[in-house]
Amino acid sequence: MLLRIFRRRVVVIAAGLMAGSALAAGVPSLVLHNPHSSAAAATATITLNTSQFGALTFAHLGGITNDEQDQQSCSSGSCTYTPTAVPPTITLTEPFATGIAIYQDMMSWEALIREGNPTGRMDATLTLTSSTGVTIATYELENAWPTNVDVPAGGLQSISFTVTLTGDALVLTSG
Repeated sequence: MLLRIFRRRVVVIAAGLMAGSALAAGVPSLVLHNPHSSAAAATATITLNTSQFGALTFAHLGGITNDEQDQQSCSSGSCTYTPTAVPPTITLTEPFATGIAIYQDMMSWEALIREGNPTGRMDATLTLTSSTGVTIATYELENAWPTNVDVPAGGLQSISFTVTLTGDALVLTSG
């Protein structure tokens, strides 16, 4: 009985190693969000670049959303579906203690939006780079602005802040 369990574990570990080597070869790591998974390990650097704030490096990619919702309208027994684009978002996380300068930049950017300053919306480039320096994917978030800068409650050693950026369009420029 124990021998069968051990064999199953060996097979699972071997499958995990094979998947990890495929991901390290450059497959984008946007699917798995567990920091201990090989996909998350494949992305070593997450850089956000804007014209006003320059290159900002984040520790974690919380996700990229680029969805479309169908609006249904029915009359006389027939229904039509009209696609309605939902603004794309990018969510990034950085430890507060190491990223205080980035946090200040994000708060400054959000302040521009709250003031209604037209320069608050700017194009942002998100680049995901592997640990070997190979670019995994590059996204252009057009006319972007921060919609949320959040610092959740927690212990001093574990506090991270999260930034959600929204834009008019999201374009995969390489990957």
